[in-house]
Amino acid sequence: MNSSTRIIPASRAHGGYFTPYQSSYCLESSLNRTKVRGKVLVCRHVESSTESKLAKSVVVKEAGGVGMVLVDETDRDVAIPFVIPAAMVGRKMGDMILSYIHQTREPMSRILSSKTILGSQPAPRVASFSSKGPNSLTPSILKEYAATVLDKQHKPITVDPEGGRANAFDYGSGYVNPTRVLNPGLIYDAPPADYKAFLCSIGYDEKSLHLITRDNSTCQDQTFSTASGLNYPSITVPNLMNNISVTRTLENVGAPRSIYRAVVSAPRGINVMVVPRKLNFTEYGQKINFTLTFRVTAPIQGYVFGFMSWKSRTSQVTTPLVIRAASSKLGLLI
Repeated sequence: MNSSTRIIPASRAHGGYFTPYQSSYCLESSLNRTKVRGKVLVCRHVESSTESKLAKSVVVKEAGGVGMVLVDETDRDVAIPFVIPAAMVGRKMGDMILSYIHQTREPMSRILSSKTILGSQPAPRVASFSSKGPNSLTPSILKEYAATVLDKQHKPITVDPEGGRANAFDYGSGYVNPTRVLNPGLIYDAPPADYKAFLCSIGYDEKSLHLITRDNSTCQDQTFSTASGLNYPSITVPNLMNNISVTRTLENVGAPRSIYRAVVSAPRGINVMVVPRKLNFTEYGQKINFTLTFRVTAPIQGYVFGFMSWKSRTSQVTTPLVIRAASSKLGLLI
């Protein structure tokens, strides 16, 4: 298959009582068979809609269309078994295609046979359908992932479909090296009591708590004021007002005598202070607390990302830092 075919916006093929706008979404029974027959249609899809993309190709086929271009910002790299030759493009590309159609007397499209491309670069990439942050249920907790932060060319990994640079919402704490996991040096340990306190901090009442713990735990015994109190291996502050301090505890599971020093890459517009900046372990199993204080120093919009690492001569433990400044009626708080 390698043929050229007329291409038109679905809005031009509206039929029955449907308006051009309604037909642009290739709704059932919205297309005029005479106008559609033998053509490729450009259809739209409502981003938040649960309407089937596959169903749109069925509508186009039943009206006599031979192909479809679906304009949709989501799931563009997801394989969908359309019933006719079809391609999904983003809004920007869709606007370019529609502009070409409007400015050309007889706009044409070409349907090519599918083929497999080997050695595609860059690789790997984060798929657009990958589960990502922010965490809608508990914004203070970064979803854990195990994705590499660099591609095969040792450049920052990108995210489909636009190819933008990935961040901690895409790859979490980075790739899990199964060999190094056997000797991590330091760990963020959290006993069951900490998780009980975490559940209480996000609004669980005692009845809900008992469904999880299967015991007689109460929230009166718990100490976390916010979810950030959980000794989690990442730090997310979804609503930073001026400044906040977060404490974490590291346990030595490496060499009995070891020294770790803090290395910080602060999120843009955020000052990060670490106390202490050096951890001096003298025995196996020893635990040491450290505190990070975050302060907004410049206006920022949305989430910003950074990291901190504890480095020794033989080990490195990295913690993602994810911050979003609170907003006020006067703008972002600084």
